[in-house]
Amino acid sequence: MVSAAVFPLLLLGTGIRAQVAAGPKAGVNFNTLRARYSAPLGGSKVAPDVKASGVGYHLGFFVNTGPEASAAMRIELLYSDRSTADVYDFTTVGSSTTRRYQGQVDYTMRYLELPVLLTVRTSKELSFHGGAAAALLISARSVDEGTETWTETGTTYSNVYTHKGTDKDVS
Repeated sequence: MVSAAVFPLLLLGTGIRAQVAAGPKAGVNFNTLRARYSAPLGGSKVAPDVKASGVGYHLGFFVNTGPEASAAMRIELLYSDRSTADVYDFTTVGSSTTRRYQGQVDYTMRYLELPVLLTVRTSKELSFHGGAAAALLISARSVDEGTETWTETGTTYSNVYTHKGTDKDVS
């Protein structure tokens, strides 16, 4: 049985196909992450803010309501992987020790995105897209690998560490 809402679309089927275009979409993301470090091991610290850049990707599909029109609406559904890395080197000063941290943190965030765009076509080869997007963070992960070096009463110690974090670690 065909529902009442679908029946008029079937009657206009050939006209609708000419007015809607759909297809796959894939691309590259250029990402920037800004964050602050928390004080490690409960000590005080002076660390730079994080400003990490990286490259990720997105995959999905789009529907364009007027592929031949000068203005149309375009809706996309994308899976987006955004990855960045930050190299750090900072020192903390406690009452009896000075600690130096050197390493790298890799961040990976995965989103499901729904951009709704206005497409303005200026020529057959050139169009501009602008609009808003809703995004749902699916997962987040960080891997911090580095070396901690400290001096106590004239003796220098060193510790190699790896800390892994996920979105489940965030409260």
